[in-house]
Amino acid sequence: MLDYLHSLNRNTKVKGKMEEREEEKKEKKETNGEGEGEGEDHVRTREFYRFVSEIVSGMRALEAKHIQHRDLAARNIFLTSRREVKIGDFGLSRAEGSNFTFGLISTRWTAPEVLESEANFTLRSDVWSFGVVMWEIYSLGSLPYSDVPIRELLPYLSSGRRLIPPSSAPSNIAKLMRMCWEMPAESRPTFVKLDFYLNGPSMRSESGAYDTRPPILPIKPQLSSTSVSISSASAAHASWSASTK
Repeated sequence: MLDYLHSLNRNTKVKGKMEEREEEKKEKKETNGEGEGEGEDHVRTREFYRFVSEIVSGMRALEAKHIQHRDLAARNIFLTSRREVKIGDFGLSRAEGSNFTFGLISTRWTAPEVLESEANFTLRSDVWSFGVVMWEIYSLGSLPYSDVPIRELLPYLSSGRRLIPPSSAPSNIAKLMRMCWEMPAESRPTFVKLDFYLNGPSMRSESGAYDTRPPILPIKPQLSSTSVSISSASAAHASWSASTK
């Protein structure tokens, strides 16, 4: 997934340089009376929502089995050729309640309680990481806390500061990110609740899960004047034939 997000980021930068040319094309289309169709941004918004929803579904399945992923990040989310989400890299995963620790954590994706002690890891710690993954998706694969040195991250988070949701994230998605970064850990939603929120009508609508524009109604076929004339002529002929018998 990370490579895909980076490719979108590169394309966005190129697109920014070509904005003037695109405006000219748009003006020509409008002059010629051509429709715009579905915009690229609208398609991307729907795709990002689907990514988020599919990640939650996968994590919900792990949560039901009481398995902690412990390394949830965009680099460990894979896309099939059809861009379907697959959660991978379970090398650090363990069953909830296990006392075994690895001594390996991805600091920028890790919840504050785990930065204090790896023994504090719970399923809600994965929820924190999921919030960071959402941030990665909507920032097109940017590095979380890129301006914060690793050694200063725990004090930074402990002071209540958080990642700022990207401007491209719908307000409901931004709100969901903040919910994932609540403290204490028990204040965060479970993946079951996140799945419920993501599939609510208002969330799906605002997040671009489906098109809310009015549908284009089919035009009812009408008889042409030629057809009417032929039918009328046939009826007149039938009436004349009956009167001559």
